[in-house]
Amino acid sequence: MISGGGNTVNPAGTGSVLNYIGGHAYAYSGAISCDNNETTLVDAATGNNYIVAKFQPSVIADTSDNMQFNVKINGELITRVQITSGTATTPFEEVEIIIAPNSRLQITCLNQTDTSANDCAAILTGRVY
Repeated sequence: MISGGGNTVNPAGTGSVLNYIGGHAYAYSGAISCDNNETTLVDAATGNNYIVAKFQPSVIADTSDNMQFNVKINGELITRVQITSGTATTPFEEVEIIIAPNSRLQITCLNQTDTSANDCAAILTGRVY
């Protein structure tokens, strides 16, 4: 891991933190098993700049379960996306958000249908200003 901008930069590309490349920021959670308990996909602190970002929830598993994705800033829920079937086309439509400076961003996932675990992922890409 390489340190940078108050967050960790992961050259491999996946992890729960924000990565910075020039004027851009991204987080790729990679496949994480999510059951009926809220599971963290991304948990990152922003620096002194704001970020205009796009979030894409992704259900990697072939399942008919309904998977819920929550986006929180500073502990407050700002949006919720539900993919009603992992057998439908994913990644889902992008959700645009602005992340204020010095904020904590959390993206979580949980299974709304039952207790089974399904691989899901969060994809966040943005421009840093």
